[in-house]
Amino acid sequence: MTIECKYKLGDLVVLKTDREKRERIVIGIDLRPDSISYVLACGDQTTNHYGCEIEKMTEKKIGFQ
Repeated sequence: MTIECKYKLGDLVVLKTDREKRERIVIGIDLRPDSISYVLACGDQTTNHYGCEIEKMTEKKIGFQ
């Protein structure tokens, strides 16, 4: 059995539905018989999301906001 993960540990991503596009980092991958979800960290919070909810960061933030 081969499992293809869309994202790997350490990837910087954002949630497609997050209007603020806060940067998150992939810190875990949860493999189930019928699905893959990703554990994302943003600050001191962690959340689980499916690959369809996530997209890779396309541009780096410059400076402080």
